[in-house]
Amino acid sequence: MSFSRSAGVLFSLACLLGMAVAADKPAAQKPARSPEPAPAILPPQFGGWQMQGSAQTSTDPTVADPANAEVLKEYGFSDAALATYTRRWAHAEDPRGAVC
Repeated sequence: MSFSRSAGVLFSLACLLGMAVAADKPAAQKPARSPEPAPAILPPQFGGWQMQGSAQTSTDPTVADPANAEVLKEYGFSDAALATYTRRWAHAEDPRGAVC
């Protein structure tokens, strides 16, 4: 074997050994900080609709859809977020008789 080929093989083995040693070391841990709340699944408002109160979460398929609870279970239901939305609407008639 020539010197350049032997040097290349030794270099490759050294690199592999270095990667193996590095893989055995635990990753540096980040400093602990308080957990952030999960982002809301349902938006507080959209297209003029406003959420009334706050969203309720449940892991019970009967709460999510009482009429189809068995179907939800069959398809692997895990959880639901439920909220009531309202939209304000007003109607006024123009004094001249035209409808707005």
